[in-house]
Amino acid sequence: MDATRALVLRAVELGSPPSLARLLAGSLVARKIAGAASVLAFNDAFLVGAGIVGAGAIPALFLASKSKARERGVPAPAELVE
Repeated sequence: MDATRALVLRAVELGSPPSLARLLAGSLVARKIAGAASVLAFNDAFLVGAGIVGAGAIPALFLASKSKARERGVPAPAELVE
């Protein structure tokens, strides 16, 4: 509340009516809080997305190993032959 009070006092010093100064200070503080919350939310969403991708990449690496069909001697399709 000290920051809001300081903003109100400064606005009153500049000639704003006290009721308007309180409204302006409150809206400024609310805008700053909303901006910080938005940044933190995007950070959390990025971490969740990275975790999902990481959790999916590990099984994908095991799927890339030799398939059971190739182990039995079934030839690979022509476009995959080197």
